[in-house]
Amino acid sequence: MNSHRLIVLFVFLSLIFSNETYSQRFGWAQYCHRNVMDASLGNAFRDGVIRATFKIEFSNGGLCSGTLMNRNTNKENLGYYILTARHCLTDIDFGREHHLYFNYQGSSFDNGSTAFSNQGSRSIQSVSNTDPRKGYEYKHTTKLRLISWYAYGDFALLEIEKPIPPHFNLHYAGWTPNRFFWGGNGPFDPANFVAIHHPRGDIKKITGMENVQYLENPIATGCYTITVIIDVLFGWIWGQQFSTQVICQYIDNPWMTAISMKYGTIEDGSSGSGLFNYHNRLIGITSGSVGNCSDARALSWGKFKSNFSNQNVRNTLNPNHDRWVEEMGIEGRDINCYSDLVLPGFGHTDVSGEYFAANHYQPNNTIPIFSKTYIRNNADITIHEGAEYNFFARDRITLTDGFHVKNGASFKAEIINYDCDQVVTGKLNRSVKDDLIEQLRQIELPEEKLPENKVSSKSDYTDHFSFQLYPNPVFSSVQILWHGLSETNEAIELIIFDIKGTQAYNTQLPSNLGQYEVDLSHLPKGVYMVQLKTESGYTGIRKLVKQ
Repeated sequence: MNSHRLIVLFVFLSLIFSNETYSQRFGWAQYCHRNVMDASLGNAFRDGVIRATFKIEFSNGGLCSGTLMNRNTNKENLGYYILTARHCLTDIDFGREHHLYFNYQGSSFDNGSTAFSNQGSRSIQSVSNTDPRKGYEYKHTTKLRLISWYAYGDFALLEIEKPIPPHFNLHYAGWTPNRFFWGGNGPFDPANFVAIHHPRGDIKKITGMENVQYLENPIATGCYTITVIIDVLFGWIWGQQFSTQVICQYIDNPWMTAISMKYGTIEDGSSGSGLFNYHNRLIGITSGSVGNCSDARALSWGKFKSNFSNQNVRNTLNPNHDRWVEEMGIEGRDINCYSDLVLPGFGHTDVSGEYFAANHYQPNNTIPIFSKTYIRNNADITIHEGAEYNFFARDRITLTDGFHVKNGASFKAEIINYDCDQVVTGKLNRSVKDDLIEQLRQIELPEEKLPENKVSSKSDYTDHFSFQLYPNPVFSSVQILWHGLSETNEAIELIIFDIKGTQAYNTQLPSNLGQYEVDLSHLPKGVYMVQLKTESGYTGIRKLVKQ
């Protein structure tokens, strides 16, 4: 019976959202929505996942939202993989091209801050700041290749076949399949969970939630009835020879829901957008909603973790089969530096060569583009008034007659010597690891404040017990899990101390507990060491970063 209810639910959602909206555009979202660049919401730290979110207009006119996903691979093999909702793909022809609209958003809380050339009144690429057609500044037309889709959790993973030009300034969103890294419930300010989306095909909005119900209870599917022949003896005693039993296979509930919103809501066109935790990791895909601004309730998301275990999904997002990534996921990243750069579109001539001002959608207007060897263009490029683009290469930069810089625009081309792998958001930076090591070297640890350690050899340690911390980095509470001591009765001493050796936390725990949560919200930001020490002298130490 439960399995039949589950199937009906999938059909119901598909009927509501499969043919979402056909001609709804700028300004059509309901009044309670909040623009992604509304500074009062405190979401500046979500800049990356905002740039990873885009609007999809399918070849049949249906509108949904999607997220550009990071993969555990090098940037040369990263590609362009997106996540959206399964029901968005109903009746989609994968042999035709579809329109993707990136950076379709205002620059502030006010819809009026949306650039004239990026208001999306028509499904075209704008060609000037005053284009009377009011198209899009970052339109990308491409075929999509289906990797995997599942009605279970309303999940669809696709590949963008045509490379996206680097001046789109995109972010590849991080994700996590880990239940304990999804971010705890609030209250938090800013909101603990956000959905970033394009309701009714409008400019990009953000919906904030304090609490998301993860719905851990399993659901039954594939129930069937069997008849068992009872042993002759017991049949004779009890007067029965047959027993009817119902056998069910159980699966995890693939849905999570939010009962109420801190701000905003979800509408048609929002489907397929990502739900992000406080660490800016994608944990869900927007699936459905019931209600509106006056009654925003029962919003539902498909759990990312429910489909990550599928082989095609796991092999695509974690092709190196890294065990840590399998458990915890990966953070997001930008790509600012390329091996060999041909503009626009890496050899494709039918992609956008219109370079508009980045401050139309974000505070920073300067867009640097780096290449490990050379930059050249194979199609026309126009840098429009107010835009600021800088090209850097180690070998050469070749620009043809089709390269135009309009009055009021800023452009710089420079040959410089640098390490491409050290380019971070347009700056030549040392790695975070190098900076941390340098800071640690400058600190002298007072001998009298060092905790007592008896660190066993690596082989002894791994033979007896090990432990993990998550999330790490942490904002508030950290989960500590250990194993290998469940059959012993010895106590464990938990000690947390800062890098100066000052003890910040100490408690005794029974070894068979296996898991313990510590609230660190009162501690200042910094690097801490977490030590577990057994009565028999075995000690394990892990580094923890408090944000």
